[in-house]
Amino acid sequence: MLFRSIFRYVVFHASELGVTLRFPPAVPFNPLHALRLTVALGSGIDVVRTIFDFVWKEGRSPSDEWAALCERLGATDADALCNAPEVKAELRANGAAAIAAGVFGVPTFEIDGELFWGLDATSMLFAYLEDRQLFHHPEMRRVTRLPAAIQRKP
Repeated sequence: MLFRSIFRYVVFHASELGVTLRFPPAVPFNPLHALRLTVALGSGIDVVRTIFDFVWKEGRSPSDEWAALCERLGATDADALCNAPEVKAELRANGAAAIAAGVFGVPTFEIDGELFWGLDATSMLFAYLEDRQLFHHPEMRRVTRLPAAIQRKP
């Protein structure tokens, strides 16, 4: 039920923004091979955009349509690329670095050591870019130091 509400909101908001969006046939899906392929191909913006468009603009499954995605990227012998130990190690290192930096979801942007998480933080990110003192205002400093009143046990 929760996913249904979130999915509807995402479709609604994309429409409001004029963004073409089509969910893939099943969500969540296993992104591991697509992530490894991204790393193997250098993680450039063109690679990321191609994969993103394939999945979220065209609504295609990277798992079910692996050959089509690889062809779109011009990735010959993609399975070998994805299984290369150095690619696996780099992806693990990227994940570990994100966790160490405090990243806990997408999208997350890091600027000057500050994390901006979620679509709803985009306007705050832009405000910060215009005024790097934004988090030095008294209430921003105060809320940054608030202690947790209660913590869940793991």
